Amino acid sequence: MLPRMTFTKEDEQHYREVSDDCLAEVLDKYEDYLYKGNRHINNRRWKMVKSRESVTVYRERSASDTDSLQGSSDRGVSSSSGSSSGAAYHARHAPGASIDGSMNGGSTVLGPGAALASGSKIPVMICTATMPGTLEDAMYGTFVDDSASFRRRSTYEKYICEDSAMLAAFNQPTKQDPFQFMGLSWILRGFAGLGAVVKRRDFLLLHRTGMATTSRGERIGITVLQSVPHRDLPELAEFEIIRAKMSMCTIYRQMGDQVDVFVQIAVQPGGHALSYFMEQETASSIMCVAKPMDVAQKKKLFWLMRKNAHKAKLDASALESPGGQSGSSSSSSSLHRRVQRHESDHCTACKKSLKKLFSTGGSFCQICQQVRLPPPLSLSCLCFA
Repeated sequence: MLPRMTFTKEDEQHYREVSDDCLAEVLDKYEDYLYKGNRHINNRRWKMVKSRESVTVYRERSASDTDSLQGSSDRGVSSSSGSSSGAAYHARHAPGASIDGSMNGGSTVLGPGAALASGSKIPVMICTATMPGTLEDAMYGTFVDDSASFRRRSTYEKYICEDSAMLAAFNQPTKQDPFQFMGLSWILRGFAGLGAVVKRRDFLLLHRTGMATTSRGERIGITVLQSVPHRDLPELAEFEIIRAKMSMCTIYRQMGDQVDVFVQIAVQPGGHALSYFMEQETASSIMCVAKPMDVAQKKKLFWLMRKNAHKAKLDASALESPGGQSGSSSSSSSLHRRVQRHESDHCTACKKSLKKLFSTGGSFCQICQQVRLPPPLSLSCLCFA
């Protein structure tokens, strides 16, 4: 059981400033990649780690990587070890350095990601991807605002963590800005089959989503996950859990009938885990950046299933009541609240609590896990508004 947390106005203001800094840092790199690099990554600066379909993950090259490339023009700003750490990292990201490794006289914004990477053995990674669909559906698939929606999204993405929770909400969505949210989330991550070697990690993350614009006025969607400390939730060392740190920002932009995706992530895993292992784990975890469209489809199906189940329960209860459908409005309202409360944190297909689904001995609903829609199906066909 996590402790009860309290937040001051100063805490909330600090979190807003941190998320703004994180966004500014990555947006600066994205605009360099988009407007100056024409969506091309310089292989002298970035080494491909993983690739699947339209998703490619890169890490910053080390000195040995750079030396192996003949004719490299950016050896002078390469990391001097197997990571992008310390002074070498800051030299690479000093004013004048850009995402493609050239010195173009521009400016690079230093932010939380750079600060985190400076003390990490894991190189900074970026991910580029495209996915068919709309920006709104990408944001709908990404959006979470409470523990139940957080866990459902993890299930849809098949990102299996041992536990997760949304601990606080500072900004809530509105009709004018339905994807606006800022809160504090907690994730516990284990490593299947490696428990005796690699200890579990947890993350305390500032979680922000919303809409923004580039310097040229293009509309973008953003997601920020930034590690922050809090006095009420220190490291859980007594449970042999290591507090890891992460700075991750994802940008979505409409590009014709597709959505362009750009991610930067920096990780401090803590402990003494092998850097190569953690690097591969990090790369694998961000390969899901192209999944929001699938998640959006499943969310719409979940909404429809829950709506139908909710209606069926109300109809059945009304018929079973002594007064039939002429029951009092107060009892009907009370029933409505009970049903809604129960369904908000339960799987509509198998009726199991989402909390149980994430327990150590739990098992995933086969219906929820196997919902599949044929690729040609447009998301517009699933608009139930």
